Amino acid sequence: MPDRFDDIERQIEILSATVAKSDAVDQKFAGVEQKFASVDQRFDRVDQRFDSVDQRFDSVDHRFDGLSRKIDVLHEATQGDIRLLAELIGSTNERMDRGFAELRADLRERTAFLQTVLQTQNSAIGELKQTDADHERRIVVLETDS
Repeated sequence: MPDRFDDIERQIEILSATVAKSDAVDQKFAGVEQKFASVDQRFDRVDQRFDSVDQRFDSVDHRFDGLSRKIDVLHEATQGDIRLLAELIGSTNERMDRGFAELRADLRERTAFLQTVLQTQNSAIGELKQTDADHERRIVVLETDS
């Protein structure tokens, strides 16, 4: 665009030299001045639009700053919650490990006790079978003697 303005300036200079010679050139120059005035008005409107856009960007920046602070607060709170949750899970795991260890020990004791009871009952059943066989033999002998 600077080249375009340079061209326009050269044309203005040529026109200025010619203006002294004729009224027709004065009229053309007046038309060029009107065009420049129109261009200036357009530039003023563009400047106003840029100012409006800048204000909007400032507003958006302020909103983003507020959101950024809120996000930072929520992020810190979430990190604290996660740390607390991790601690709770850790302590729960420790309690569960202790509970399972106690349960395994209790089951071992009870299994050992039940095995002892089972062995005792098997031994008693064996003795009862032996006694039953002895009684059966005695009954048969008594029945045959009588």
